[in-house]
Amino acid sequence: MAVQSKMASRINGACRKPRAAAASHLILTHPSSSLLRYTAAAAAAAADPSHQSLVSYSRLVEVLSPPVKRQTNPASRRIAPFSGKKRIKSSIPPPTDVTTAAAVSDEIAAVAAPRILPPPSVPRRNTMFLDLDMTLVHSKFMAPPERYDFIVRPCREDPAVAYYVLKRPGVHDFLRAAADSFEVVVFTASTKEYADLIVDWLDPEGKMIAHRLYRDSCKDVDGVKNVKDLSGLGRDLEKVVIVDDKPRSYALQPENAIPVTPFVDDLADRELERLTKFFDVAGSFDDMREAVKSFLSSWKINGER
Repeated sequence: MAVQSKMASRINGACRKPRAAAASHLILTHPSSSLLRYTAAAAAAAADPSHQSLVSYSRLVEVLSPPVKRQTNPASRRIAPFSGKKRIKSSIPPPTDVTTAAAVSDEIAAVAAPRILPPPSVPRRNTMFLDLDMTLVHSKFMAPPERYDFIVRPCREDPAVAYYVLKRPGVHDFLRAAADSFEVVVFTASTKEYADLIVDWLDPEGKMIAHRLYRDSCKDVDGVKNVKDLSGLGRDLEKVVIVDDKPRSYALQPENAIPVTPFVDDLADRELERLTKFFDVAGSFDDMREAVKSFLSSWKINGER
């Protein structure tokens, strides 16, 4: 029983790991354990809702429950000589009820759940979700470009893996202005290991960017990958804006989106400078979707789009 408690604890720990690593962690640590093989399959199924049917409640309970000794006919059992030690039978039944199964399923399904943000530190403040790559910065993998501002190495096991990052002109002034008016959240389709290094460069004191969301908070919708669904993040859609260079990212809430041109290496780029004008417009609206509509209309009228 103690061994299986430890195994269940290991399962819980593995299920809290990122989805992509959960199954491989379980298999590598205990390759011969059927318990962990089933749990790895469960974690994989939780990460892909279309395969939830592969994991049954009854099988999860069977895997996590201690083995039950098979009953035999008392008349056919051989009675061992009395050794002076009394055998004690456990009175605790194995956890085979539906409640336990549901709890296990919820634990595994949480791997695939999007992160819900805590309430804004300033009550009733609007939230601006900012894309990272090609919106705030551009990075080039391995081969160093002619111009770059800093290097990040997200792979500790292989320091040779390097990304050369160029900041979009005006990015620091834009972030400061955004933080004065909005709760700023970086929402990227990149991995946490990569994105955190770049965000730490952009906001080393952590005063401008309140939260960070990564690839595991994105969704696949009708075959479209890395869609950023703003509806399940703990924010009223009337109070949010997303700035992104990829239309697929805001496909579910296009009325909340301010599209920007992709940034690569144009040092004459003034997209973020133009975008700061939105902060003046936003103050006149209670619903950010109306503010976005008004702002984009003015861009078209002025020939900036």
